[in-house]
Amino acid sequence: MRQKIKNLLIQDVAEREMTILISSHNLREVEDLCDSVGIMYSGEMIMEKELDDLKSDIHKVQVAFKQEVSHPFNDNIDVLYEEKRGSVRLFIVRGNQATIEKQITQLQPAIFDLLPLTLEEIFIYEMRDVGYAIENVLV
Repeated sequence: MRQKIKNLLIQDVAEREMTILISSHNLREVEDLCDSVGIMYSGEMIMEKELDDLKSDIHKVQVAFKQEVSHPFNDNIDVLYEEKRGSVRLFIVRGNQATIEKQITQLQPAIFDLLPLTLEEIFIYEMRDVGYAIENVLV
């Protein structure tokens, strides 16, 4: 039934050249349907962006170095989250992908992965800035 409704919405948008506003807590479903997203917190719109722009600006970086590196990013990369799992470090960063890749590769990492984030993950890390208790959400 969900798929049928999605198909009807997509068909109506295409035929009538209209915009549909969807309000949902199910971010996986929103990600499949929407071109643009807005995040509200305490009755205020705190972010509104095209989904592609939002996803191209925030990245999950997994990296391990042969020797100790204090911090792999300079000031033009905004680190939203950092975690160490043994020798592998996980970063959630906001910034230009090419700049991120250049900074990391210059340090000659043993392991380097730049992974995409889901809308749900982006929501969690973006909401941290406004005081949302992401520690209760992250596993």
